[in-house]
Amino acid sequence: MSPAPTAAPSESALGIHNQLHHLGIILDGNRRWAAAHGASLHSAYRRGAQKFGELLTWCEQAGVPHVTAWAMSADNLRRPAAHTAPLMDAVLEGLRPITAAGRWRLRLIGELDLLPPQHRTELLDLVATTADARGGRANIALAYDGRLEILSALRGVLDGSTSHGVGDGARVAPDVLARHPQMAHRLPAEDSRNCGQSLENERRCSSPHFGES
Repeated sequence: MSPAPTAAPSESALGIHNQLHHLGIILDGNRRWAAAHGASLHSAYRRGAQKFGELLTWCEQAGVPHVTAWAMSADNLRRPAAHTAPLMDAVLEGLRPITAAGRWRLRLIGELDLLPPQHRTELLDLVATTADARGGRANIALAYDGRLEILSALRGVLDGSTSHGVGDGARVAPDVLARHPQMAHRLPAEDSRNCGQSLENERRCSSPHFGES
């Protein structure tokens, strides 16, 4: 039997105020939770997925219309299949009741081609069912990579400006970008969540809150 949903924290406990329109959350700490509760890692993933559904309910109650959750980095997919398969299963298990409720419009972001094909297909099908949802919008980051996001944005800018002679974005590679004098020491690590690093702009423009859920 699944544990009963916990009561919604107060807005002050969540760090939520009336002016908050977009909440970002990094889903992490599964191994620590499993060790502390004597549970399997798969159980921890499932519990985390359930908590994300509860979080969306709390955001509805607090009037927060946009949520972005960083659920799984590209680095996670480099681990053995015995580790990644339960994680992907938990993501699907957590999203099914959210899509069935039809209150949130979901969008997947990240390097989706890196996901296992069978999981990617079901994820895309689930997200497609929320296209007409009238409530909030939730971005789910899967197989995300900070360097690739910056590179993709730069390529898009260059490709969109070829008529002005800027150049071909496809020629820009990660190592080329990293060597540029203006980008030196500014690119995030491949998985900034796991290494604990963050960009200075993120610290200045965000209001972080750390707590147990």
